[in-house]
Formats: sequence, structure tokens, C-alpha cells
Amino acid sequence: MFACIVAGVGGHVKTAGAVGDADWWRRQHVLAAARRPRPDGLTLPRITEAALAMLADGDLADLTMRSLARVLGTQAGSLYRHVASREELLVHLLDAALADVPAPLPGDWRAGAAQLSRDHRQVWLRRPALAPLLSKYPLLGPNSMRARELALAHHMAHGYSPQDASDIYTLLTRHVLGAVAARIGRSRRLRPTAAARRALYAELPADAYPTVVSLAPLSIRLSDDDIFGFTLEAILDRIGQQYRARSGPDGPPPGA
Repeated sequence: MFACIVAGVGGHVKTAGAVGDADWWRRQHVLAAARRPRPDGLTLPRITEAALAMLADGDLADLTMRSLARVLGTQAGSLYRHVASREELLVHLLDAALADVPAPLPGDWRAGAAQLSRDHRQVWLRRPALAPLLSKYPLLGPNSMRARELALAHHMAHGYSPQDASDIYTLLTRHVLGAVAARIGRSRRLRPTAAARRALYAELPADAYPTVVSLAPLSIRLSDDDIFGFTLEAILDRIGQQYRARSGPDGPPPGA
């Protein structure tokens, strides 16, 4: 069966299908189970760790298979024994970035759900180079599944039904990814400062945009952290109202 899923060509990994989709990740699990230690000590976790370090202060354009191989002290061909292409490497990096999402601290549901959302957001804020990939590839790797497990278990431990826990996970995850996209999803060249935006508003024709011009000095005063915190609290309020009512006459336990 393994031969049908993955073909070895010249010692390199070669996979079929759309990179990053569910079937592709199934094949990655097969690959991981079949992979044996190599004499050079090179492993996929070591490769992704080095690549994430390169992106800490750089951009995706700076990450090539050759530049990564140089950092690892090897040849680019060695990397292709672990990933079939640069695109595959990028998908693995998205998943590897989620490896350090901590479990929620003991306590009530709301505090834990807020912590999970803030920690998830921080993963991408610490690695802005990866943010443009979030709209291209689904998060289906093992570290993504671990983060999903933490969240679902947290919601269900506080009295939410399996279906409601799944819905709540989706709502909060979409909120985090949307907030990340709004902040860093665009090219760095296309992120004007608040001062530049206010200057633009002030210079517009006052006869066409009287309200925009008059309020220009007051615009863009909320930080991204302020906006995320406000909207997260509003979503948690709405979840508490809607899903507590659906879970039964008594709702989840107090403190949920």
C-alpha cells in the first residue's frame, strides 16, 4: 500500500495530489511511519526548525532549498529526501509553527478559551512571514491536530456538547485567522502607518468627504491588540449566551 501512496525516485520523496490537502496529509503520516533514521542525522523536525529560524527576521522569498541546505550544512538534494518540493516545506512550516501552543491553564471555560485564542494569534504574530500562507493551505498537520484537540477537550470539559464544542472551536479559530490576516496578511510594503492613513484622510476633498476629513485626527487610534481583545470578548459573550442555552436548561457548569 505504501508503494501506491509514495514513490521513491532516486532516493527522493515524490508525492502526488494537491500539496497540503487532507489526502496529502494522510500520505505524510504514512511517510513519517515508514521513515528510517539517516546517517547524516537530518530529520524533518530539524529541517523545519532551521527554516523557521531563517524566517524569524526574513521573508518567504529568502527561504530557498539551497539557502536552507547551507544553514544545515548539507546539499539541497538531501532535503528532497524529506520533502518533495519547497511548497511541501512551506506546508510543514505552517504546522511546525503550532508546536508550541500551550494547553489552557486550569480554570473556567472563558479564561481558557481566551488564552487558547491569544496564544494561537501569537504564533503567527511571531512569524509574520508565514501569515500569507494561512489563506492558501488548511491547517491539517499533527501540530494543528494537537491544538484542535486541546481546544475541543477544553470546551467539552466545561459542559459543552461535542457539536457545540466543534462549532465554538471553528468560530474562535476563524476569528484568530481573520485578525492575523487583517494585521499582517498583506505585503509589508502595503501596510501604511496610522499616521500615514490619518494624513491621507485629512487631505481628501472636504466637500466630498466632510465627515472623514473632520474625523481624521481621531482615526486609527485603536491598536490591533485593542481590536482583537474587544472582538474576542464580544464573541465569548455571544458564545456564552447562545451555546449555554442550547446545552440544556442548566447550561454548562458555573464559570463556563
